[in-house]
Amino acid sequence: MSLRPDDRRAARTASAAVTREALAELRHELNRMIDRMDAFVREAAASLQAASEGRFHRQFLLEGVPGSFRTSATAINRARTAMAGTADRAAEAERARLRLADELESTVMTVAEQVAAVQSAAGEGTSTIETISRTVCDMDDLARGIATAVDGGDGGRAGRDARGLADMAERLRAEVSHFLTVMRGN
Repeated sequence: MSLRPDDRRAARTASAAVTREALAELRHELNRMIDRMDAFVREAAASLQAASEGRFHRQFLLEGVPGSFRTSATAINRARTAMAGTADRAAEAERARLRLADELESTVMTVAEQVAAVQSAAGEGTSTIETISRTVCDMDDLARGIATAVDGGDGGRAGRDARGLADMAERLRAEVSHFLTVMRGN
């Protein structure tokens, strides 16, 4: 059975109408797909850009994201959370390094102060030993003078030696007194 020309025209018109409807539907679906892709790319970019700047609070918004886009968005959110954890651990490690550096600096300063105190004490000890040495030398000279006076020394100077003996005894007493004062630290 063959179609009459009017029927053919009607069939073509109906077919064209269906084709226009199908094309409109196809255009609409294509536009929705492009919108979803655009939304996915914008959200992914915003979330990842924020994370790259250390702002990990910016999540990929999942509302209205279907199928594999949602799966990928969820993976991006998990990665963002992992990056936040890594950043937190790195920040804590940095704080720990700074605390350790501060402790090391404090310890070094304490040791340096202790070394300076030991050096100062050693210097004072050296000074005290030098004073004692001079005092002992002075006492040795006095002791020789006393020995000379006691042994009689020069026979012609007996009167002067007796007076010299008293002076030497007084000097010896003063030196011993000074020596004891130095030793006691007064």
